[in-house]
Amino acid sequence: MKPVAALFDMDGTLTDSEKLWNLAEQAVFARLGKTITPEDSEEVTGMALFDSAALLIERYDLPLGVEELGNELNDEVVRQAKIHGMPWRPGARRLLEELRDANIPTALVTSSFIDFAAFTLENAPANTLTVAVTGDTLPNGMGKPHPEPYLRAAREFGVEITDCVAFEDSVPGVTAAHASGAQTVVIPFEVPIPDLPGLHIVSSLEKVDLRYLTSLFG
Repeated sequence: MKPVAALFDMDGTLTDSEKLWNLAEQAVFARLGKTITPEDSEEVTGMALFDSAALLIERYDLPLGVEELGNELNDEVVRQAKIHGMPWRPGARRLLEELRDANIPTALVTSSFIDFAAFTLENAPANTLTVAVTGDTLPNGMGKPHPEPYLRAAREFGVEITDCVAFEDSVPGVTAAHASGAQTVVIPFEVPIPDLPGLHIVSSLEKVDLRYLTSLFG
């Protein structure tokens, strides 16, 4: 059988936006007279924004509250997107179109806030990503790596999560998708992935088509 819905992470999976987050982190830290290490930047990749803010505040003794730093980072990454644009990952748009043409609905499931996710939603192929679960719509503690973002997307479509396929590239995201019960396709990009049973690892979305996805539910 084919999947009843496809649920996509954004940063690093659909779009090459992790670089924008790196630029945003560097800019915000520079304003605070600090320098974020590449290792810490990698560690917070894919995390819920306020969770990553809390970690960075503690680690660097930053003089900001969690929401204040989270909002600073969000505002800066939106600014970076306006400057640099939001490039798509190879194969992403083609796959969204193929799923749409097969009547498989698609959702965006991201830790990013809606004003940053809007760059992707507004430029996605027509009638794709018709549901969006963004980090600012989730209660504290319920973002990735918690499975709730993926469970919510499935509820929005009125389907069982175990009949869905999820696409991820980061440790928190893969952990969330796997824990939700979705068939989880991992496209490693800039960070290592967790060693969890039953993951489906591909080198690029260019390698993914409807035939491949159907084979996951055989």
